[in-house]
Amino acid sequence: MGRGKGFSVVSRESGMEDREITRALKPKVLDLLGVLVVHGHITKREIIDSIGGPVETVRVETPNARATNLRELMAEFSAEKRTREFLEDEVTELQNGTTKLLKQWREAERREALSQRKLDELRGQTERLVEATRDGVASLQRLRGEMKKSDRGAAELADHVRRMRAIVEAVQALRVPQKTDALATRDGHEAR
Repeated sequence: MGRGKGFSVVSRESGMEDREITRALKPKVLDLLGVLVVHGHITKREIIDSIGGPVETVRVETPNARATNLRELMAEFSAEKRTREFLEDEVTELQNGTTKLLKQWREAERREALSQRKLDELRGQTERLVEATRDGVASLQRLRGEMKKSDRGAAELADHVRRMRAIVEAVQALRVPQKTDALATRDGHEAR
């Protein structure tokens, strides 16, 4: 009825059915319950028990919990960043090493191809020497056959035979390393 004038019954119906009244009353009741909890006059458990039955609890993070959580996230982010930087450095180092090995491999292939060309040239020259030596030996044998009938030129013929033997030995010496080189080259290709 107004300030200091008392109360009068307006209606016997519950105000809980009126949305406007409950909307205005709700924050005040919650504030009052919060004050009672803070001052230790009532516990949260008592409030939950008074409404009957289990109520879902909502976890409210305090500013300290948020700060701790943020620090943990920042530490985890920092560790992941360091790990990523380390792995990026490792990948870069591996790429550089691979590039260096590839260059060395290409250089080795280039040198091998050059060596193979030179070896082929030497083989060709050796074959020409072998052919010339065969011709020389055949010529010497024909000359010997003709010289058996006469005594003239025996000393020159003996000197010629000595020179041909030296040539034959030199050519044979050239042919043996060629076989060894060919085997080494072939084995080198098989190993790779």
